[in-house]
Amino acid sequence: MVGAGDGARVETELTTAFGADCGPGRLEHQGSFRAGHWRQAGGDYVHFSEVAPGAGPDAGAWEVSGDLAAVLHPTPEAERLIRYLADPGTALPEYTANRAAAADSGQDATEREIGAILREPGRARCWDASDAMPRTTRDAFHQAVLRVFADPDELGTRLEELERLREPQKLPVCGTG
Repeated sequence: MVGAGDGARVETELTTAFGADCGPGRLEHQGSFRAGHWRQAGGDYVHFSEVAPGAGPDAGAWEVSGDLAAVLHPTPEAERLIRYLADPGTALPEYTANRAAAADSGQDATEREIGAILREPGRARCWDASDAMPRTTRDAFHQAVLRVFADPDELGTRLEELERLREPQKLPVCGTG
C-alpha cells in the first residue's frame, strides 16, 4: 500500500502482470513460489519483522497458505486418494504440512531453507488471511484493497463495508505444530 494515491505508481502496480520479474530494490510480500523471480533480481527472502520499523524479532509468525483435500462423496477411490495424499512417503510438491515427506532433491538452497523453516517444530505459523476468510469476505477484501490503493480517502468507507460482511469464524488460524 506504499504509495497509495500516487496516480503513476498505482497505475504501474495495477497494470503489472503478477508473473513479471521483480524490479531492483523492490520489497514484495509474496509466497515462496516467487523465489525464482527473487533470484533473477538478485534478491532473497526475509521475515517481515526484519524490514518493518519497530516490529522487533518477536513480531509474529510465518504466514502460510495451503491446499486442503476433503472427501465430499465417500467412495473407495476417494478414500484411496486421501490415503495416498496423507502417506508420509508421498512426495508432494512445494512445502507441505506433511513434514515426514522427503525433501525434494531438485530444490535449490533457498527453497530448502524455506522448507526447513516452515517444517521446524515450535515455529509459529498462521494461515494467510485469504485462507481463513469466507469467500465473500475474501473477495470484498481484495476489492477494498485495490480501491483504497487507488483512492486512500476511501479507507473509512471500505472498512465499514468489510465490517458489515464480517462473519465470526471458528477456524484455528495459528499454530506451532
